[in-house]
Amino acid sequence: MKLRVLNQVLLVTFLFIGSLFTVMLFWGSQSVGISADEHIHMLDLGEWRWTSDPDKERHFGVYGLSYQLLGHAASVLVGIESPGVVGYATESFAVRHAVVATLTLLSAFCVGFVTTVVTRSKVWGLWSAVALLAIPPFWGHGFFNTKDIPTAAGYTLFTSGCVATIWFLRGSNANKKILTLVVTLTAIGLW
Repeated sequence: MKLRVLNQVLLVTFLFIGSLFTVMLFWGSQSVGISADEHIHMLDLGEWRWTSDPDKERHFGVYGLSYQLLGHAASVLVGIESPGVVGYATESFAVRHAVVATLTLLSAFCVGFVTTVVTRSKVWGLWSAVALLAIPPFWGHGFFNTKDIPTAAGYTLFTSGCVATIWFLRGSNANKKILTLVVTLTAIGLW
């Protein structure tokens, strides 16, 4: 009985702390400036250069393609940018930073998912997600870092997809929705 009460108290506590981190993450993503190389990545996207060019300072073919396209798509969806035209207005950066914050939360969710699957404990799963958000560099970079957070999110999604695949194949009580989650996480992580 006491253990059940303790688990409930911990769940509520971790949910509360996680909610605070989420609010501060999105607030920070809208109030912190751009990173030093963010404009270079956006310039690369604006020129639609699909390979790296050693004679140029830009490095489009190295990293950032998936995030850049995702950030641009989000800006197009909210009406800040036109398809194929990358904006450099404050609003464009704000939308891209909200995408980075969303990827940060998605990574934390995936860490919580994997921990829950491995430990079979929602408390430990929630704790691991909140603990990731409590790491200052990860949380802080979740405000604006348009290259490291998407990369971390990709690795996290792929790893979560692999763990979910193993979990699914081991005969858990999974259904088609779980299989869809497995394939989706793995595919997004690879992209």
